[in-house]
Amino acid sequence: MIIGILKDFWVWRITVYLRYKKAISILGIKKHSDSILEVGSGTYGLRYFGFKNVISTDFVSHSGNHKLDITKDDVSMSSAFDYVLCLDVLEHINKKHIKTSVHNLLALTKNKLLISVPFGEVAYSFDNELYSYYISKNYVYKHLSEHISVGVFNFNYILSILSCHKDVSSIDIYNGINLKTYKKLIFFLFSKNKKMFYLKNKLIYPFRNVILKSSSDDLDPYRKFILVEVSRS
Repeated sequence: MIIGILKDFWVWRITVYLRYKKAISILGIKKHSDSILEVGSGTYGLRYFGFKNVISTDFVSHSGNHKLDITKDDVSMSSAFDYVLCLDVLEHINKKHIKTSVHNLLALTKNKLLISVPFGEVAYSFDNELYSYYISKNYVYKHLSEHISVGVFNFNYILSILSCHKDVSSIDIYNGINLKTYKKLIFFLFSKNKKMFYLKNKLIYPFRNVILKSSSDDLDPYRKFILVEVSRS
């Protein structure tokens, strides 16, 4: 057990922490809450925060998670879930599959769905800045390359899909950490050496909640969260 705890702490990342702490706060879920589905999280998600009743999925099957491709028309699980999280996933999906993906997320939800995505031009501009910086350092980051190839994420398109769905009863929008703080974090953490990258994350660990509180609604966020309440007729 001790080895497992130390291993989890070693791979701890501040950016993941900030994303999930915000998500937990928005949803108001408890560690022994009702059923929870994470879409596209892989094995790195709510379980790092002590949640037990969670099914973690990814688009391909890896050790410790389930395969679930929400871009397909025939997506199904044994039942719908009280809470569904899809954090920083849709921006990696081809635009022609976005509508199907959102409808599948809603079909899997009994109560609340939480989606997080980069916030349009603001996020895309920073992604390009960061991409150029990585290239100058001869570093390739697959997820960032996908952001660039997909292009500016259409936040309003997601809202239009959700607002027209018959099962959606309410939609609320929340800001993630502001871009100014996010940029400082990303550039500080950069290292081509994986051990150094994780060591930098450990150095930030004591200040994690201070950084979280630094987010301001008055500043542009890198990402936004969309909270959707579902009501089955």
